Amino acid sequence: MSALTSSMISFLNDLIRIRSVCGIDAERLVAERICVECENLKLKYELISAPNQEHRPNVIVTAGIDFIHNEK
Repeated sequence: MSALTSSMISFLNDLIRIRSVCGIDAERLVAERICVECENLKLKYELISAPNQEHRPNVIVTAGIDFIHNEK
């Protein structure tokens, strides 16, 4: 198994293990784990939450932005 495959499996296992049932568990822990993976991969990311929904953030990941701008 390649190092990349092993790393991906580990990341996905982490996501499955983190309790994140909507309305019961804070979903922030899943978002924080995704942010750690983005840092490891040197991807730009941002956490965004709706007002009064800080426990349910979204992770916006940016990859290949130059490609998007050159596509026009």
